Order: sequence, then structure tokens, then C-alpha cells
Amino acid sequence: MTAHFTDRDERLWQRYAEERAARPLPAGTWLRALRAALRPHRPAARDAVEGPGPQIVVARTTG
Repeated sequence: MTAHFTDRDERLWQRYAEERAARPLPAGTWLRALRAALRPHRPAARDAVEGPGPQIVVARTTG
């Protein structure tokens, strides 16, 4: 092998670069997993327990 970069080397390198770019990335699967991990856990409707309603807090005045 010579120390020079030939036209054949250039063509092989270009083909390699184009093949790598043409492969699809598994980004969709990765994003769905990330969304699921970041989403807060919501219990299913049948598992939900009815808790007390919102509480109203009134500030006391001093004086």
C-alpha cells in the first residue's frame, strides 16, 4: 500500500460515508423511551383512589 491517497481510496471513502448516512437511526425508539421515562406516572382509572378535593387556605391577618 502506498502512502498516497488515490482516486480509488477517495471513491471507497465516499461510498463508505454515503452508506453510513443512508442507514436510519433508531431515534424514534429512543425518543419514545425518553418520553415514557420523563412522563409522570399516572395510575389507570380503575386504580385511581379518590382523594380529598383541593383545600382553600386563607391567610390570617395579625393585629
